[in-house]
Amino acid sequence: MAAPVDPSDAAASAVSTTRRGFTNTWLFTGLVVSAMATGLAVVLLVVESTSGITSAALGLVFAVIPLGIVVPAFLWLDRFER
Repeated sequence: MAAPVDPSDAAASAVSTTRRGFTNTWLFTGLVVSAMATGLAVVLLVVESTSGITSAALGLVFAVIPLGIVVPAFLWLDRFER
């Protein structure tokens, strides 16, 4: 059994809290990224199997093109909030 931690020892409590939060954050991030990657793989397989690889690639290109307009516009608008 571990010795109880003195509440006045701020360094010991900060290390344990920070370490646990750091581990939980990375674990949660890893689970979310894994779930998103699995969903992406399923969607790509379904689209490729129904439409073909050419249509899937063309759809991806047409979906990415507007990002060149939308992302800079949002960044430009965001500067007014600051």
